Amino acid sequence: MRIFYFLVFFSLSLWLGAQNADVSLESEGKTEGIVTTKFKKKGCGSLVMIVSGGKKIYLMPKSPLEKEFDKNKLRIKFTYRRLRMPSPANCEFCYMVELKEVEKK
Repeated sequence: MRIFYFLVFFSLSLWLGAQNADVSLESEGKTEGIVTTKFKKKGCGSLVMIVSGGKKIYLMPKSPLEKEFDKNKLRIKFTYRRLRMPSPANCEFCYMVELKEVEKK
């Protein structure tokens, strides 16, 4: 019976790990993204949209963007680190990150 539970747990963990393998949530060098303000009415503030593995991913900076970068549809390059903190209530679709080395593209 223990072997059965082990195999079920092992199979489930492999399956869940494979689902997110194509989406990278960590920065490897500079990442290109587009600033979007379309979710400000929800209370999300300015987000940065990146494409990873063919999917759109929204990143929410922990600290607000500087004024020169807080413009809708502005293309930027940056490095980031994903944070282990939950997104605000209306913004569950985005990931909290710390942005560094931000520059215009």
